[in-house]
Amino acid sequence: LIQGGRAARGAGIDNPAGHVSLRRVLLKFNRARLGQGGALYNGGTADLHEVSILGNVARSGGGIFNDVGGTLTVRATTLRRNRHRVSGGGGCI
Repeated sequence: LIQGGRAARGAGIDNPAGHVSLRRVLLKFNRARLGQGGALYNGGTADLHEVSILGNVARSGGGIFNDVGGTLTVRATTLRRNRHRVSGGGGCI
């Protein structure tokens, strides 16, 4: 469980260049109000399997923000009730 994080970007997980692998994790209620990726900011490599991303908020990419050059693999993952303030979609990548 990763819950209630606050940051300029990647309030749940900030991965600017590394490798993140998540399985059966819940990321909820994280807030990157001035930046990107409420739950996850990814500029490196991220693999998500059976992850739930719920109720996160960011300026861009409320749930996940996958930056230019980032590689994202998503399997059997739920994105629900995430919100964006400017662009990139609420749930979205």
